[in-house]
Amino acid sequence: MAVSTALSISDIPFHGPVSIVRVGLVEDKTVLFPTINDQLKSQLDLLICHDSEGINMIEADANIVKNETVLEAMALADKTGGDINKQINEIVKKVGKIKVEFEDLTPTKQLQDEVEKHLQSKLKQFLADGAMAPTWLPKMILKKPFSKSIKTQLLKVFSKSVN
Repeated sequence: MAVSTALSISDIPFHGPVSIVRVGLVEDKTVLFPTINDQLKSQLDLLICHDSEGINMIEADANIVKNETVLEAMALADKTGGDINKQINEIVKKVGKIKVEFEDLTPTKQLQDEVEKHLQSKLKQFLADGAMAPTWLPKMILKKPFSKSIKTQLLKVFSKSVN
């Protein structure tokens, strides 16, 4: 939860807070955030992740535990996660920074299509050459990673689109 708090108060875009709550069952009593010793004796190991909309992940391991007990443990974890998130939001109100604007730098669909078209012909040719490829080709791939070679070629062809 420290990371969730740190991200929540920072200027980094983050859709938080999120919390995680572990519930155990020791001597037929639900235990929030059980110690390692408690976990070794526990009949239930329930892990619940909670965000602004409620529970978003559940992990559980149990040794013959009644459904009602598991549901009660889930309700306890849900309430606790919600309480933790409220506390994080209170901290954000006091010391939180304004978030930087997220700028989507995903290449346009048109650029993606052009790159795919350009690569497709090169890769088809590469695969078509197969075992009959020139002897220098494996050396080129080993000396200079093939992906770097492709990247260099793409930058030459599409440098205007990237800028």
